[in-house]
Amino acid sequence: MRNFRTPRMRGTEDIREIEPLLDEYEVADLLGIKLGTLRFWRRKQERRGPPFVKVGSLVRYRPEDLQKYLSEHSVRTRAVGVSGAPRTEEICS
Repeated sequence: MRNFRTPRMRGTEDIREIEPLLDEYEVADLLGIKLGTLRFWRRKQERRGPPFVKVGSLVRYRPEDLQKYLSEHSVRTRAVGVSGAPRTEEICS
């Protein structure tokens, strides 16, 4: 009699570690923008929003991609005094 083993699926350990993907409604809400704006950013001509993944016809966003996008688009400002000149003292402690 043959000894049959149950086949082991490759990569199942990795699948358990994947964070759930976000849908476009969740991302628009997190960014505080309208859904239409997010969809406009996704257009081929624009491509200026966060990276997205297509799962069939569904659009999904990886949380780590969203975090990276926000980090890369952070703007540092400098404090300006009343006279319009940059302030030299530390603002945040």
